[in-house]
Amino acid sequence: MCILISNNIIAQTIDLKKFCHEKIFETCATKLHIKKIKLIVLCIYRAPTENLKQFYNLSENTLNHFLQPNTNYLICGDLNINFSIRSKDTLKLETLMNTFNLTQAVDFPTRITNNNGTLIDTIFVDTSLYDKIHVKPHINGLSDHNAQLICLQNGMVGLQQYAPKRKTRIINEQTIKHFQMLLNDETWDTVYKATCVNEMYNSFQTTLIRHFEASFPVTYADYKPNKNNWITKGNKTSCNKKRQLYLLYRDDKNNAQIKDHYKKYSSVLKRVINEAKKQYFHNQIAISSNKIKTAWNVDNSGIPQANNIITKINCDDRTLSNTKDTANAFHKYYTQIAAKLGTENGDTNNALKLLQNTKFDNITQMEIILVTEPEIKITIMSLKSKNSTGYDGISNRILKHCVKSISKPLTHIFKNSLFTGIFPERCKYAIV
Repeated sequence: MCILISNNIIAQTIDLKKFCHEKIFETCATKLHIKKIKLIVLCIYRAPTENLKQFYNLSENTLNHFLQPNTNYLICGDLNINFSIRSKDTLKLETLMNTFNLTQAVDFPTRITNNNGTLIDTIFVDTSLYDKIHVKPHINGLSDHNAQLICLQNGMVGLQQYAPKRKTRIINEQTIKHFQMLLNDETWDTVYKATCVNEMYNSFQTTLIRHFEASFPVTYADYKPNKNNWITKGNKTSCNKKRQLYLLYRDDKNNAQIKDHYKKYSSVLKRVINEAKKQYFHNQIAISSNKIKTAWNVDNSGIPQANNIITKINCDDRTLSNTKDTANAFHKYYTQIAAKLGTENGDTNNALKLLQNTKFDNITQMEIILVTEPEIKITIMSLKSKNSTGYDGISNRILKHCVKSISKPLTHIFKNSLFTGIFPERCKYAIV
């Protein structure tokens, strides 16, 4: 047997193996959170020919095991005890359940055969917890046992809140040292043996990313909700006071004194809140190491998000609503505009005459620019220490920690790039 629960309900599985006895008392259970009450749902099965006395003892021991303040039960299952007939067995089980404030809720036959109907599948529940309890049969057609559907109104089952997660990496002193150690042991043979600039850079980046992934494990953290930290306890108290004054003003609008006091209080409170907000953001900018970024964040925090989304555009006397067609239209326009402008505004004859009259005798050839390892180190260390990354996931801050290990292979790659005139293809990728 099993209990199936929706993914958005807070539940906890309970291990009841020590109470289970094959055919006599087979059970599984889960714990749900309802308001301040813990509800334990038990599903029980007893074979029709097994010992009832042992079944009662195991049932009582199981319920006593979980008996605590604010803990209640909902018991369901096939007990093979016919509640449609009053007997000693049903009376004994009802008495046991009543000691835990549980009442039998099913009042219709649950197993129907050609000859008769019996009530052997039942539900016990604490009726005092809910405003209304409704139970009805559900004929599933799979067996001669009908299912029971129970509706508990105003139970307030707690739902699991699924907050979006943000992907981060564990970057600390220990993981940085591990990254540096792996790079120090790297020989970069594949970079130096490659004959093409693209092969050199691809090998370099693949090795760097492999050590990066091995050193900085991925973790997922909750997004921090945006809180109005400028709202103080005093502001909250004043807002509650304003609400009380409004209720007085609403109930007695003819009282000019209350009306005047409410309006003056609201005006003063508005100025106080605006000043508190202004002072908070001013302090945030003052203590920030990146004042421009903080100022932008402050500015954007007060701008409502635009809800106007363009769903259609007109292109060449056609209306495009499909996002793929729209993207293709923009791509076609921007890839053809340069050639179109050159054809319309260019003077081919004048361009040819200019080239023919140009003398190339005095033009000096460009010499090979030497790239040195110290120059590479200085360039990397001059980058801004940002945590933002490109498509490879490696930030400038991380590059600065490994500058000694990567400067030699980078120098080799840059020298070959300038000598051959080939720019690595992977360096042309960007996140936009």
